[in-house]
Amino acid sequence: MMNIITSGDLQLHNHFLSIETNDNKRFFIQQPVVTFFKDNCLSVEKIQFSLPEKPEIKNHCLVIEGVGEFEGKVLEEDQHFVITL
Repeated sequence: MMNIITSGDLQLHNHFLSIETNDNKRFFIQQPVVTFFKDNCLSVEKIQFSLPEKPEIKNHCLVIEGVGEFEGKVLEEDQHFVITL
């Protein structure tokens, strides 16, 4: 079963996403995740996913238990979070 479906400038990762940021932080998200990119799929600009409960937001970081801290601009909409890296 394929994990990734690409459409335009976004990708749906059906089962998980493993990603490394420019500052060498690595994250593993074991659930469906949408990534938005510019130019190529390795240049991720935003990550979108759903959580069962609201994570902690502090100092421009989204803290997700079991995943880590994401730095960037956080947009929340009905328990959906978009992180602009």
